[in-house]
Amino acid sequence: MVTREKCIDAIKRFRAKHAIDTSDENVIATMHLMNSYAVDVNAALDQSSRGANDRGIDAWYFDEKSGELYILQSKLSESRSTVLKGFSDLGRAQEWLEQVLVDGHVDAVPADNHCLFNLYTKLSSVKDQLRRIHLVLVSTHDRNDLEDSSEYGAFERGLVESPLNRFVQEHKGRLSPDIEVFNLEYGVPREIKVYPIPKIAEARILLRKAAYLDVAFVTLSSLIELYRRRGDVLFDKNVRLSLMYNKEARERLVSPMENTLDQITQGKMSPAIFPFYHIGVTISAASSSAKEEDAFLCLEAPSIINGCQTISIANEYLKRLERHKNEAALERFREIKVVAKVVVGTTTDELKEITNSNNRQNPIENWQLFSNESIHIEIEAALKDIGVFYERQKGKFESILKNSDSAKHYLNTNGTYIKVVDLAQVIALSRPQLLQWAAKPSEIFANKENHERVFDRSIPRYPRDMVFVSNIFKAMKRGLNKAALKKQVQHIQKG
Repeated sequence: MVTREKCIDAIKRFRAKHAIDTSDENVIATMHLMNSYAVDVNAALDQSSRGANDRGIDAWYFDEKSGELYILQSKLSESRSTVLKGFSDLGRAQEWLEQVLVDGHVDAVPADNHCLFNLYTKLSSVKDQLRRIHLVLVSTHDRNDLEDSSEYGAFERGLVESPLNRFVQEHKGRLSPDIEVFNLEYGVPREIKVYPIPKIAEARILLRKAAYLDVAFVTLSSLIELYRRRGDVLFDKNVRLSLMYNKEARERLVSPMENTLDQITQGKMSPAIFPFYHIGVTISAASSSAKEEDAFLCLEAPSIINGCQTISIANEYLKRLERHKNEAALERFREIKVVAKVVVGTTTDELKEITNSNNRQNPIENWQLFSNESIHIEIEAALKDIGVFYERQKGKFESILKNSDSAKHYLNTNGTYIKVVDLAQVIALSRPQLLQWAAKPSEIFANKENHERVFDRSIPRYPRDMVFVSNIFKAMKRGLNKAALKKQVQHIQKG
């Protein structure tokens, strides 16, 4: 048995290192995939759930050589009764697998959950190769703690009588209920996952050896599929998450783009017009295994550093087309192409400047240029632990809180959140040598040195203090605003 405290410590380190904004149970499932099945971090993130509608599947792994599929349900609790509920969740996973493998169809393609989307597409290609399916409960408890329970017995009997069991037996395979303890021992992955995308020949700009920019001509639907496979982690290196829910952005970005997509999918405009209207997207990658003359780029750890809005808007639009099953409109949508710049092998500082430069066509404030600094990721995680939202990326509050499964982690946020600039002002106010920056917070974000003087490594240790002083700061501003307004009214009345 591994303790929950030890798991939480490992989760915090992993979350800070990889900037993963999801529940502890989802993080530990990702880590377990990496450590027990020798999966690299990008594949593990793609194959673990970070949202709602997971059908009882927190993570999965398919062994190509043996034909074995592992379905994981994660329970991060030391309470035996809580952990035993995982067998019920695995029952839901079994029912969904039966829809895919036995019935041959599901109610809807799971486009809202990248983990299920990836599993769904994998099962469609390996259905006849399955030799064994493991339904695994992963927790702090070992097999001896759980195997003699009535819940395990009922789950095992249900599997014996299930259509899924008959399916695997017909394929000369087996269905197995399994129990595993969270694996916190890191090992080297078998291989590094890459993401192939088509590219234009002879379109490479060299910065130096192993650092270059490729120009690729990709379909808009392929970018959406990459998003559905990777989830919001695809946008984590962007300075913004999504502005779709901002009124000004809806008028300036969403409505015009949706109008163009309407014209194309209704056959009133050619799909070829889209790249004429749109400046394209920029993708960063740790490396690319493709040669310049190859037709595909095989990217390691791809991230969208410009184009988040385009992909988010197009994804929502495509989901509507899929719901209405308008095949003619879907076919026209698939013909839409986008120019993509693919940046490979740059340094961290170069990538930050590239990201900032590529996002300047939409007005950005200086504080946003620091949104991906590790200190803000740690502050975000520390405040989330006490149920308070920290908006380190503009637009993230409305994007995350619209999902009820995500909102449950912010019970103490009370419809608002702590802003980066407000927190910076509060910290400056508490330090006499930085007091002038409280009145002019733009100076804090003028350069890296100023930023690090305010946001030092001690800040994430005091989440409750951050909340307390932020609330006082808000109250003071409200009071001053009301006093100023009252004085103005009195002045008008006297006049």
